[in-house]
Amino acid sequence: MATQPYGPDKPFKWAQTPVMWFLNAQSLRDAAEIILGDQSKREKPYLEAEDKAGKEAQAAAFTSSDGLAQVEIACESPNYGPAQLLYAFAMENALKGLIVIQNPGLIASPEISKSIKSHDLIMLARNASFQLAPQEEPVLKALSHIAEWAGRYPVPAKMDRYVNQENPLGVDRHALLEWGQHPVMRRCFDRMLQELEKEIQRKLGRPPRRFSSVFAFRC
Repeated sequence: MATQPYGPDKPFKWAQTPVMWFLNAQSLRDAAEIILGDQSKREKPYLEAEDKAGKEAQAAAFTSSDGLAQVEIACESPNYGPAQLLYAFAMENALKGLIVIQNPGLIASPEISKSIKSHDLIMLARNASFQLAPQEEPVLKALSHIAEWAGRYPVPAKMDRYVNQENPLGVDRHALLEWGQHPVMRRCFDRMLQELEKEIQRKLGRPPRRFSSVFAFRC
């Protein structure tokens, strides 16, 4: 019986190469932009409805016995959360690609290196020697929070992750990124991807190609 020239070890390691991290980051960003483009159509009517409800609530508060009033915003808000989650994962991939291209020895089997097993974008940026601007740090902190749980679940595993000194009333997922489509998020990701592409070009002599590969072995 013919023997297989290699087991799963080689493709598993190949999947950890900088080009694969690059392509995955690019795909996640593209999917996020489709969602953002679709949901942005809801933003103007929602903000108009929010402004109207705010004025009605303020007027009603003057005549209420306790000085309080609540008016429902009669419009569905844009659902930017899934796109922000995808951007968080896209940044993770870009930063992990930078870390691996700088430290090829981290490509491991049968388990990826612990140094890249994280959703903490600020820590990953530090490990990738990627310089963050002051305005980018709070955005990456929010995206890390979204990647860890806020973009996937209504509640985290532990209460202290949901209610803390910074936000005693609980997490507002929209407020994490100033509610809408954050331009700093996009620009920061673009810088990450461009830096990774430049490093891949320098080491391979060509830019990463967006095509899949097929593995085969002789029987």
